Amino acid sequence: MGKIGAILLSGLMSAALVGCDSSETTGETVSKVGETDGSQVSNEKENFKSYLADVRPVTQDLSQFAKDFDTLRQESIDGEIDDLTFRSRVTEKFLPESVEMQEPIEQIIPPKELRNTHAKMIKMMAKNTEGLSEIISAIDTGDASKITSANNLMTETRTTAREYMYDLQDLADKYAVSLK
Repeated sequence: MGKIGAILLSGLMSAALVGCDSSETTGETVSKVGETDGSQVSNEKENFKSYLADVRPVTQDLSQFAKDFDTLRQESIDGEIDDLTFRSRVTEKFLPESVEMQEPIEQIIPPKELRNTHAKMIKMMAKNTEGLSEIISAIDTGDASKITSANNLMTETRTTAREYMYDLQDLADKYAVSLK
C-alpha cells in the first residue's frame, strides 16, 4: 500500500460542483420577486444565470478531476501504485490541470452580488493547487509534517467548495434557478 495515498484525504473539490445549470424553477419566481422591483430582480437573475454559464465548463472539469484524483488515491491505498508513481501522476497530470482550471476562473469578472462567492471559488482552486504542490513536496522529502499540511490544505479546499455551493444555492433559490 502506498503510504502517501493511504494518509492523504481525498480532499479535492466536490462533485457537487458539476451542477451549475441555469434552468428555471417554475412557480417560484412570483413569490420571490414580490418584495423588490421586478426589473432589478430580473437583471440580477440574468447576471446570475450568466455567471453560472461562465463557470460551468470549469465546474464540469473539476468534477472529473476530483473523480480521477480519488481513483489515483485509491490505487495508492490498494497498493496498485507506489509513492513515486503517485508523485509522478500528481506532478504530470493533476498539478498542471489544477493550474489550467484556475486561470479561466480568475479571468471571470462577476457581477457585484457574486464577487464574494466567486472569491471563494478562486480560493478553493488556489488551495487545491497548493495542496497538490505540498503532496509532491511530502513525497520528495518524506516529511510527515508536509503530509499533514497537504491534508489541511485539502480540507480547506473542501470547506471552501461547500461554502461556494451554499452561496450558489442561496442565490439559485432567490432567483428560482436550478443548479442541476
